[in-house]
Amino acid sequence: MKNLLKKGLLVTMICFAMVAKASDNDDNIKVTVINSKLIDLELQNFDGELVISVKDLKGQVLYSENYKGSKFSKKYDIETLPTGDYFFEIEGYTKIKLMPFKVTSKEVKFNNEIEVVYFKPIVRRDNDLVFISKIALKNESLTISLVDESENVLFNETISGTATLGKVLNVKSLKKGSYKLVLASDNRVFMEQIKIEK
Repeated sequence: MKNLLKKGLLVTMICFAMVAKASDNDDNIKVTVINSKLIDLELQNFDGELVISVKDLKGQVLYSENYKGSKFSKKYDIETLPTGDYFFEIEGYTKIKLMPFKVTSKEVKFNNEIEVVYFKPIVRRDNDLVFISKIALKNESLTISLVDESENVLFNETISGTATLGKVLNVKSLKKGSYKLVLASDNRVFMEQIKIEK
């Protein structure tokens, strides 16, 4: 039991370290409007492989690319976008950052005051134990579900109440097969595959 608690504490500490490092990423994102409709996005990356997207308010992806590396710089010409509200979405291993902007007939405007950061749940497996943790700085909850290949829900629990949410699942008693871990928080759903090979 002591080893289990130590492992859980270690996972939580690693998560905090990763998020602390990833938070530096926020301070290192720089958006410059070069002229009325040309944007320069620069960032230093400490959050693994990134998916950088431009989306409309309905969540439709207008542009997307993957990026691996520590420094990113790209110019985006948004001349063809109709007037309206859009956002950049920068998704890494531990978080998703949304940066809203408005396109008018004459220019593009960023509103830094309504930028949003979602911290993603982190899953790590060590033999028969599955460690799940999530930073919940806004006191959001995390719903954890384990589903088998026939879509039967084998486990379902919602946890909340602390800045760091955590759960350890023991999958030793599961039969051989493929299972789905469904993690829901902040109106977002994340899925992880768990394979049992016996």
